[in-house]
Parts: sequence; structure tokens; C-alpha cells
Amino acid sequence: TLYGALTLNLRAREVLLPLLVFPVVVPVVLGAVSATRVLLEGGPAGELGGWVRLLVAFDIVFTVAPLLAFEAVLAD
Repeated sequence: TLYGALTLNLRAREVLLPLLVFPVVVPVVLGAVSATRVLLEGGPAGELGGWVRLLVAFDIVFTVAPLLAFEAVLAD
């Protein structure tokens, strides 16, 4: 993965990898938990749409960005 390639030649990669992944994972988990809460509580569909849009946006960004950056990371 991109994060694995970023930390490949670092001494403290066992510590740095979780620190790099944490800011990416937190919004996704919060969005998924909030969307699930809205579904289980029977909340309005408009409230659910915002969380789903957030998850779709993260999916697009973190699928496309690593594809574009992977060659540059491996070259360094």
C-alpha cells in the first residue's frame, strides 16, 4: 500500500505507520458509526445523506490519490 511504501525505509516504521493511518481512519469510522446510528434510530433520510456523501468522498479521494502518488513514492 501507499503507506507501507512511505514507511519502508524508515527506522521507526512500526510507530509511524499507525500515526499516518489514524487521521485517515477516524473520519471514516465516525461517518460509518453516525450513519448506522441514523439508520437504527429511524432518523430522517436527509441526515443519512450527509454521512454517506462523506464516506463516498473519502473513498474517491483515498482511491485516486494513492494511485497518482504511488510511482513518485516508489521512485524516492
